[in-house]
Amino acid sequence: MFPARYRLAMSICTVCRRALVGRQRKFCSLRCKNKDTNNRNQSYAAQQTRGKSRKLRLIEQMGSMCSRCGYARNFAALEFHHKDPQSKGFQLDLRSLSNRSWGSIRAEARKCILVCANCHAEIHNSGCRLDNVDCDAAANSSISISISGSGLTGSMQRHCGSVRQKKPQLPDKT
Repeated sequence: MFPARYRLAMSICTVCRRALVGRQRKFCSLRCKNKDTNNRNQSYAAQQTRGKSRKLRLIEQMGSMCSRCGYARNFAALEFHHKDPQSKGFQLDLRSLSNRSWGSIRAEARKCILVCANCHAEIHNSGCRLDNVDCDAAANSSISISISGSGLTGSMQRHCGSVRQKKPQLPDKT
């Protein structure tokens, strides 16, 4: 059992100064806990600042440029690509960078390479290279698009070099 002087100090909410009951140790309610936590480090501005500073720190540790093409102008255009998607624990975006511990961020970053947005798109969409497209055949054809899992289908037709998109339609339920 604690001496009386310690029990008295532990029995008051640190935010609203109400008496604590039962297992409560610091806050009398979730509202007081959130008020205290949000005032200290969870405001949107604080999260954005923390996320950006951590991203800059990671970028600096990973060479400060795209590992494929050498791009190094705008840090917003630099992204972290997981070398093995199966080992991906979480995405290294500003939200994750601001809300996770630095140790877990470093562990996740070791699974990644630093690439610019263009190189990242090329890595994930290697079949969309323009040098593999026959422009004459594509200009005279209709392209059908089906978004898997959504049930939406649509089509695009080329007319004189421009593309007109027909409105996507849900399939008939018969």
